[in-house]
Amino acid sequence: MNIGDDVRFFPMATPASPTRRQFLSTAVPFIVSAATLGRAGSVSPNEKVRLACIGVGGQGTSNLRALMADERVQVVAICDVDAQHASAAAKLAGVPEGSVYKDFREVLARSDVDAVMNATPDHWHSNVAIAAAKAGSQHRRRPRHLPCGGGE
Repeated sequence: MNIGDDVRFFPMATPASPTRRQFLSTAVPFIVSAATLGRAGSVSPNEKVRLACIGVGGQGTSNLRALMADERVQVVAICDVDAQHASAAAKLAGVPEGSVYKDFREVLARSDVDAVMNATPDHWHSNVAIAAAKAGSQHRRRPRHLPCGGGE
């Protein structure tokens, strides 16, 4: 063995203390979220879809749970005519009480809603879908069938 290849015989120099700039450049990824820094594999808060959930009964709550699992989605409003359903869904999604509605038109009037998950019953579904489209929101779900005259 050549003694020059063995690092034990060559003591390492003591590194100088890092400058403030060097410290921050290495510490920031541990302090600030990867999404804020625009790292691959994470979503910046500015790139999340701000979603309003209209109709959060059985199917709507199931849809809400699935959407909450997607890191690209931020639920910003909950709407249901049944106050118990709305309250339970808001609690589940962490939506504040001021963003819980009974009237879907109030939700669609918000400027911070990018998309709507419409899980209302079939006899209300087309009304909400048309109003959401007119408001400029993307529509998330459609009913399995249209009642007679509902597609006019």
